[in-house]
Order: sequence, then C-alpha cells, then structure tokens
Amino acid sequence: MDTSGHGYFNSYEFRHILYMLGFRISNATFNAIVMRYSDKDGQVRFNDFVSCYIKLRTLFDTFKTKDPAGHGRARFEFNEFAVLTMYS
Repeated sequence: MDTSGHGYFNSYEFRHILYMLGFRISNATFNAIVMRYSDKDGQVRFNDFVSCYIKLRTLFDTFKTKDPAGHGRARFEFNEFAVLTMYS
C-alpha cells in the first residue's frame, strides 16, 4: 500500500504488498524485481507494479503446475522454459 500517499511504492511498501499478495520471495529475488520495476530512486509506480504483479502471478502459477507437491522444485526442458518465460 502507498502509505505515504505519494503515488508510488517505496521498497518497504513494495515488499509488504508483495507479501500480502502471497508472494514469498528471497531477498535476492526481491532485489532483482526492484532493479527491474523501480525508477532510479527506487520508487515503483502503479503501472509498473501492475506489470510486476502480472509477471509474478504468471510465473508462480506456471511453476505450481510443474511442482504440484509444493517442494519448490520443478523440471523444465529448455524450450519449454524459454516459451513459458517469454510469454509471462
């Protein structure tokens, strides 16, 4: 949530909202996401947040289909991986 009311998420707000939406990710993954979706000041605008959410939701849902037991491991052939990541 944009608790500051500035029209963007700072990194703390961004991490919190991702957690509230059910995305449990490592610090390394979060840092990569921030690098991709934030501006030079580390602020994530709403439209970038929406793009990030769609990408994460698609990646998580796709991974779950390959890891039905929920062990955090999945097997992908390279071409399958390439297609899935290109269209997510």
